[in-house]
This record gives sequence, structure tokens and C-alpha cells, in this order.
Amino acid sequence: MHQVMNFMEEKIMPPLFKMASNKYLLAIRDAFTSTLAIVLIGSVFLLICYFPNESWAEFIGPYVPMLSVPNTLTLGLIALYMAFAIGYALANAVNLQPLVNGVATTAIFLIMVNPLTAEGTISLAYLGSQGIFCAILAGVVTVFLNYQFTKRGILIKMPDSVPPIISAAFEMLISLGIIVVLVWAVRVAFGVNIPGLMSMLISPLAVAADSPFAVVTESLISRTLWFAGIHGGSIIAFNGGALYPFALANIDANAAAVAAGQAMPYIITPSFESFYQDSSVSAFAICLMMVAVCKSSHLKQIGKLAALPAVFGVTEPFWFGLPVVLNPIMLIPFLFANTFNLLTTWILSYLNIIGRTYVTLHWALPGFLGSYLSSGGDLRNLIWWIVLLVLNCLIYYPFIKMYDKQKMQEETEAQITTQG
Repeated sequence: MHQVMNFMEEKIMPPLFKMASNKYLLAIRDAFTSTLAIVLIGSVFLLICYFPNESWAEFIGPYVPMLSVPNTLTLGLIALYMAFAIGYALANAVNLQPLVNGVATTAIFLIMVNPLTAEGTISLAYLGSQGIFCAILAGVVTVFLNYQFTKRGILIKMPDSVPPIISAAFEMLISLGIIVVLVWAVRVAFGVNIPGLMSMLISPLAVAADSPFAVVTESLISRTLWFAGIHGGSIIAFNGGALYPFALANIDANAAAVAAGQAMPYIITPSFESFYQDSSVSAFAICLMMVAVCKSSHLKQIGKLAALPAVFGVTEPFWFGLPVVLNPIMLIPFLFANTFNLLTTWILSYLNIIGRTYVTLHWALPGFLGSYLSSGGDLRNLIWWIVLLVLNCLIYYPFIKMYDKQKMQEETEAQITTQG
């Protein structure tokens, strides 16, 4: 175990720490997170419109066009909102005026996707999840070029008496003008379908991101980061990290398929991650075991204190209180259990033994409820979540007992020392 810890500290942790501290990656992650509220609201209306119950469908059918409006104008325009958020967050990361860059990025994104039709209307095709990667590209291009122009002094400098927000807008005129002309020339003058090109380029990645390989890789990396004390989920996870754009596009496609009465094409979504990972299942299972089978007063107390937060996916009291972080005894089950949960859920979803998810819900929703609702009320998913809870107890049991024995010995020695 000592050799394993040394190997991780010397070979595994340094590149992961570097990735976790990358300010551009963190800025894009924050931009994604900022859109969570509108995604959740849009998904709730989606669930209301298409809850899979015949009686409900007959009742709600006449109102679906009206009730679909909030979903269309929230989740259906998610790339537009993300364009602003990414420009804002990236500019903030490199000490540029964030509001001006957010607005500029939104404009570049709209020119990049060019939603205007021949009839003079606006198409929403690339303003939703299909345009997310264009939003990222627009943010990176806009902020990067503005930063380079600013650093080299290629800007319109205003007097110090001018308000900062106005000064920032004028300083960006040159770089933004060049970016607008370049993007317009590529998209409109030369007729290059930038969104289509982006879709073609990332399609292999999109396929790979909905595979068992993606599940295993994401789980092992995120849990290794967590083990080092870094919030791995926020770095790479499908429900808020680097893989979030793929998962969000997947759940949007699944929702569209449900609305059209078709089979859902994808498995990995933000809800897939949120309600079957260890923070939804394992943490609560371990808290139950600590209360029920552990003899150490420390573990029993941590189990009691962390159980209620764990029900709602808040696992920090558990990860750091047990602790799991930097605890060699917990390393093996910590890496294995989450990977087991996600991989077996992927396989069962692929085989249509359980339902696929198409509703985005907040990760803090209790796992048994989230697994049921995110699949549109599929009872099989609820049953599978309960089975996973039992299996996670079995996975962690020998390691919890081993750790309990160690803590009991420490408490006995401390008591003897105190009495002596």
C-alpha cells in the first residue's frame, strides 16, 4: 500500500493537480455551472409535458404547446446563454472586463452559427445543445484575441476619467472588429457551416463520451482527484466538468426523442452521473454501515452526522470526516465502487433493462428519487438504485470493518494513555 501511495504521489497526482488548477478549464466549468438553474427549470417543464403515463398524457396534451415554451426558451437556447457565460468567465480569469467580453462573445457566437433563415426568421437549431461547442469556440477566440491585443497595446485608450465599463468597450473595438470580420467572412462570405464542421470534428469524441470507456476513465480520474482532496467531479464529470457539454447534448437529444415518441439514443447524461455515482449511493451506504456495524465511537458519530447530508448528495462531511481522502484503506473501494456503479448502470441502460434519463434534475435530489424522476418515472431505475445501495454496502463492508478495527485500537490506546 505504501508503494501504491508513493506511485500516486509521484506519477499520478502532479498532472492531475495541474489540470485541476488550469484557470481556463476552471472558467469554462464555472460558465457551465452558471446555466444550471435555467437547465433545471426547463427540464421540469419537460417532465410535466412528457411524463410517461397515459392518463396524464391525455390530460396534459392540450396544454403541451403552452407548457413547452419555458423549456424551449431555457434549455432550447442553452448555447446562447453559455456563450455569454463562457466569455464572462474566461475574461474574468485573464483580468479583462468580463461583462463587455461576455456580450462580445455572444455576438460572435450568433455570427458563427448564423441562425437567420432565408425567410428572415431565426432558427433555434444551433442555439440549443447542438451549438454548445460553438459557444466554447466563440468564447475562446473572442477572449484570447482580445487579451493578445490588450497585452500588446493594440487598443483605443480612453482617458482615466472615462468610466471603466465604457473604457473597456472602446478598448475592445479593434480586436472585436477584426474578429467579427473574420467570423463573418468564414461563415457568411465563404459559406462555411461552422456548427456543422464542429459537429463533424467532435462526433468521434461524442461517440466515445457515451461509451463504457468514458464511464471508466471519468470515474477513475475524478475519484483519484477526490482522493487527493480535489473536487474531481467539478473538473471532469459529466454533470459539471469537462465532459458536461457532451452529456448535456445527450440529454437534450433524449428529451427531443421522447417528445417525438422515439427511442432515446444516448445513455450518459448529467442525471446518469448525478444519481448513480458514489456520492448518491456509496456515501449513504457507508453512513448506514458506520452506524449499524461499527464499534468505533468516531465512526459511529461521523455516520450519524454525515447520513442526512449524504441523502442529498452532500458528501464532504463524509469524505473528509471519515476520512476517505488520503486514507489508504479506503482507496481501493473508493476507486472501484463508483466505477462499478456507473459501468453496470451503463450496461443495463444499453440493454434496456432499466430506462435511460432525459430529465435534468439537481444533483442534490435524493438518489432514489432522482433515479426515478430523471428516467421519466421508470420504476426499474428506482429498483436498480436500491440494488446498488445494497451492493455498495457489500463492496465497502470489509474495508469499513478493517478501518473500524484500527480506529477501535487507536481509541483504546488513547483511553489507556489518558487514564495513565
